[in-house]
Amino acid sequence: MTMPREVLQALEADVRRLLAAGAGIAAGDEGLRRRADALREFGRKIPALAQVAAAVERVTAAAPAQATGPFLDLLVLVGQVRAGLSLAGWEGALSETEPSGPWATEALARDVQHLLAAMQASGQKRANVLEEAEGAVLHDLRLLQPLLALSETAHGELDDLLVARVLPQVGLTILPGLWRALCRDRRKAVWRLVIICRSHPAVGLELCRLALADDDLMLREGALSTIGEIRAGAGSLTPALVRGLRDAARTERALYARALGKIGPAARDAVPALCAALQDESPYVRIAAAEALGQIRSSGALPALAAAVNDPTAAEVKRAAERASARIQNPR
Repeated sequence: MTMPREVLQALEADVRRLLAAGAGIAAGDEGLRRRADALREFGRKIPALAQVAAAVERVTAAAPAQATGPFLDLLVLVGQVRAGLSLAGWEGALSETEPSGPWATEALARDVQHLLAAMQASGQKRANVLEEAEGAVLHDLRLLQPLLALSETAHGELDDLLVARVLPQVGLTILPGLWRALCRDRRKAVWRLVIICRSHPAVGLELCRLALADDDLMLREGALSTIGEIRAGAGSLTPALVRGLRDAARTERALYARALGKIGPAARDAVPALCAALQDESPYVRIAAAEALGQIRSSGALPALAAAVNDPTAAEVKRAAERASARIQNPR
């Protein structure tokens, strides 16, 4: 007989697998629907599991473009409920999970209380304590709501510290709150995104994914300019970048092409779209596409680059195509 613990463990594994592939594919996922059905049955006796079932249903009912928020909320809730039920047992004593815990985490209670006390203080001491906090402690779910609440009211250097250095340590569970904090000050959003991509690539990758889907041109351009800072996993952004290369306004298409080039060989799936972009009406897009193909270094691009070498309208396009062809044929 399947037990609630097993269902929750399987659900968390599903959620993390789908998160790595992109939240959009979680909408309508049959595996998640089956988990929701099982949790709904257990939820008749254990109310906390009914909450999880409802959260799963919000994900599967969402449109792919709107699935990221409910999906990340589900990830947080699964962690909270698993931690809470591990102490409360499976008899249904736990009706809901409160941010104050208790949580079954590895962080020592005194370390968590030290940070909670620092968040109530003011001045440089608070900033010093938060800056020195280790990721292992910050992952403690007892700090989740206090950190988010502090980020909503912080100003100046403390705001910069929270958004660029502290909150990313918590990881993907805090991504919705981190995204809101990042967007709150658009003037600082780009350099904060650069810092996050350099120090926490997995978090930066998901923030870039959200920025590319945003209606704000500044946020999209910020993501496109910082993708090169992500050391691993950036190849998963290739489909979104290809869509931008095909559908964006002329002034943005070159940025999408350059972003694909920054990803390098991991963006190999973008080669057909970049080859097509060598025929773009804008010479800037053609130059950027040629340079990107040289960075991706796929031999399949050589015929299209050979045709671009004969471009009669722009000498710079010809030179970019020549350099790209040489780089593919002789990587050294």
